[in-house]
Amino acid sequence: MLRAVVLAAVCVCAASLNVGPRPSLKTVQDAAIRGAMASSLAFAMSTATPVITSADMSSMAVERASFTMADSDAQEKFLAERAKMKTQYEQDVEGTYMTAEETKEKKATYLTVVYGLVAIAFIAPMVQFFYYTGGK
Repeated sequence: MLRAVVLAAVCVCAASLNVGPRPSLKTVQDAAIRGAMASSLAFAMSTATPVITSADMSSMAVERASFTMADSDAQEKFLAERAKMKTQYEQDVEGTYMTAEETKEKKATYLTVVYGLVAIAFIAPMVQFFYYTGGK
């Protein structure tokens, strides 16, 4: 309620602070009507409460429980096959990361490439600009 009153007061004050020539009576009436409609809309929105309905969770729980109970053998079979596949893949996995020494050895090369690309990114547009403008 307080928000709607404050909003209406701000709208009225903003309309009365117009600087410049005096508007015609028709313009003032239109502004008053728009202000009244805006304040009534703000009041309606601030006092309205949305209708919220809660979901019926009991039926979902029953469905989940019946599904799990009915397919427990299939689920156990699936989990056993999945466990076999997991152990099979874990034995063959090997890391491919570079060691710290390999990274330190190639650091100078990487820095040279990065600094070179940054320099080209700054210098090439400058050269292009001076070429097109003729140095003027």
